[in-house]
Amino acid sequence: MFSPSVGGIETVSGLLAPEFVKAGHEVIVVTNTEKDDGIPRDYPLYRKPTAAKLVELTRWCDLYFQSNISLRFAWPLLFVHRPWVIANQTWLHGTNSWFDWQGRLKLFLLRFSTNVAISEPLAKSLPATTTVIGNPYYDQTFKRHV
Repeated sequence: MFSPSVGGIETVSGLLAPEFVKAGHEVIVVTNTEKDDGIPRDYPLYRKPTAAKLVELTRWCDLYFQSNISLRFAWPLLFVHRPWVIANQTWLHGTNSWFDWQGRLKLFLLRFSTNVAISEPLAKSLPATTTVIGNPYYDQTFKRHV
C-alpha cells in the first residue's frame, strides 16, 4: 500500500523511500494502490504493474524490499533471485488460532528473507531471525520536549 491510501504501512513506506534516495540509493516503489496522489517524488512509482513489469523491475533491483510481506508482489523472486528484506509491521495471524493458507505461506516464506520488525513482541511471533528496528516518524510532526 502507498499514498494516497492512509495507514501505518503507507506512512512508513512514504518516509523510507526518500531517505533511501538521500542515502544515495536508486529506489523504485511498486504499489497495488491504484489512485495517483499527484505528489512529485525523487523516485519512480509504479502503480498496479503488470506481471511482466513486475518481473522487469525485480530484475532491475539489487535488493527487494517489502513493507510487510505481500504474496502478490513476492512471486517474481521465484524466477529472479535477489536479496529479500521484509519490514514486518503487523501481525501475520488472524483472529483465531489457525492461520489461513496465505498466512501459513507468508510465515513459511519469511525463512527465506532478512526480517525486520517494529517491536520485540512482533519479532518474537515470527518463525525467522528478526532484527527489531522501530518505526520512523515525521520529525516535523513529532518533537521531543525536554
